[in-house]
Amino acid sequence: MKICAYKINSISYQNSKHFSLVIDNLNIYAGEILGIGGPNGSGKTTLLKILAFLQPPNNGQIELFGEKVDFLNLAPLRKQATMLFQTPLLLKRTVFENVAYGLRIRKNNKDLKKEVFSMLNLLGLPPAKFALRKTSELSSGEAKRVSLAARLILKPKVLLLDEPTENVDEKNADLITNILNDFALTNKKTVIVTSHDKEWLQNISTRIVRLKNGLILK
Repeated sequence: MKICAYKINSISYQNSKHFSLVIDNLNIYAGEILGIGGPNGSGKTTLLKILAFLQPPNNGQIELFGEKVDFLNLAPLRKQATMLFQTPLLLKRTVFENVAYGLRIRKNNKDLKKEVFSMLNLLGLPPAKFALRKTSELSSGEAKRVSLAARLILKPKVLLLDEPTENVDEKNADLITNILNDFALTNKKTVIVTSHDKEWLQNISTRIVRLKNGLILK
């Protein structure tokens, strides 16, 4: 039996006269990798932000694992869903402190060094080389992997990624693919991902939804 991570009913969002997003009905399941395709300006990033509880819709209803979302109290839900932005958001600190930051905030300091080092190794960032490196010294691809490590270490139920392989070389794009497959398919977590790379999106996704002008294409 499929577990429904998100149940979306008649949500809409408008931030100007020039853009609106309308999703009538969409179910997203635990253990799937949902790809979201579409041209620039189609609403992909806006939808991710809504599903990451960073931007409430103007109207409609969302259920997360069977519970109705209270759009006036989104902060607790951000412990269940976390988003990797197209441009990595990193603190002006070391790589280690960036990856450890979320655990420190949650006061989960048990085996912190072991957890961080394990995550860096998983993302192909050897701790001996990267742990004490400043984020300003990273390439764009390395910064993206550090940002992904900082999210995976929190073990969210839902991982949302906006263009995760942009500016990442083929070897590390394959590494990210394997990590996301393991996260979703082995651990029964939910992955929602956008990409302009149609071939990559097709290969990684268990299902693809395409947007155009803020609407799901039928």
